[in-house]
Amino acid sequence: MKDHIVQHFYTPTKTQMEQSAYITWAGHRKCGKEHVVGPRVLETYKMVFVLSGKGYLTQGDHVNKMLNEGDMFILIPREKHFYYADPEDPWEIMWVSFGGQHIPYYLSLMGLDINHCCLAGIATHTIINKMLLLIQELPEAGDGQLLCISYLLHIFHLVEQGAKHYGEAGMRTGSESVVQQAVLFIEQNYYMHLDVDMLCKHVNYSRSYLSRYFKRITGISIPEYISKTRIQNAKVLLQKTDLNIQEISASVGITDSLYFSKLFKNATGTSPMSYKKHNQER
Repeated sequence: MKDHIVQHFYTPTKTQMEQSAYITWAGHRKCGKEHVVGPRVLETYKMVFVLSGKGYLTQGDHVNKMLNEGDMFILIPREKHFYYADPEDPWEIMWVSFGGQHIPYYLSLMGLDINHCCLAGIATHTIINKMLLLIQELPEAGDGQLLCISYLLHIFHLVEQGAKHYGEAGMRTGSESVVQQAVLFIEQNYYMHLDVDMLCKHVNYSRSYLSRYFKRITGISIPEYISKTRIQNAKVLLQKTDLNIQEISASVGITDSLYFSKLFKNATGTSPMSYKKHNQER
């Protein structure tokens, strides 16, 4: 696959460069397997979000650090760095380059420095949407650049909040929290037309990130957990109500009663009717 890139540059005035924050460059790139950057140094900071695929970074204490979908890294001014796409699964990335008098303080709030320059699982849909808006608006920024800077500061805020739960130091806790939200959503809404995309939208995480950690923590996939929850609730309805099979099927979010019967039998070894006959409360 060849690289596909959208990028915009902005040249700040001397006065702007003396302010709390300014932006110089932002872009979105679907990388090919030959994508390699560096070794080099920059004069500004550069924050990079991985949207899909994976790649590797060397900077500070990180040597050939693998980065996956949802991860973020920041490049520090005048620090040598080197990064490249995985040849087998090249990444898609978004970035913004910036500087300013208050940037070191903002980075400290996010827990970022030369030796802590990566955060795992931080790129939520909200952050990605803000990045898209920033990239879109940068060519129209004009002298003020205020709208783009407001997007940048909002991204910093979201990263700061997310880092408390999803950064490297708290990755396990963060992942468990996201999975717990997903599990509760399934258990409270199993009667709806649930799918993985709806769940990802609810917890504000990408499909691959949520699927990976959901299975790691629960031991089963999201579709398997949805089916398991539906079967468990169907058993209760078969035991405690006089609803027929079609009504029970609809009550647990499955519109096709024949499919429901097949799913139930695969899970329990018996048909819904047989289960009802032998387990219904009198």
